[in-house]
Amino acid sequence: MFDTYGTASFRRFIGDWAISIYDPRQRTIILARDYIGVKQLFYSLKGETLLWCSHLAWLAQSGGVFEICPDYIAGYLRLTKKSVPFLPEHSSSSEIPA
Repeated sequence: MFDTYGTASFRRFIGDWAISIYDPRQRTIILARDYIGVKQLFYSLKGETLLWCSHLAWLAQSGGVFEICPDYIAGYLRLTKKSVPFLPEHSSSSEIPA
């Protein structure tokens, strides 16, 4: 489906999902998740190393050194935890629903 519709194929997905796709033509990795954001998708980019997973604990086990992100703390105090698109660590992020 991705070969035919590209990222527009995500509009055709039904249900809870998180996906990673390598596009060899563009030499890119596409990370996406369901529109409501039910399925989590976290990533960390440090230098040229990209890690991604569906559970934050797996990133924590990667052995990296993490620093608290002030935007996460501010958002956490203002909103519900699920509404904050940042993670506690500076170089990590939670994908905003597509």
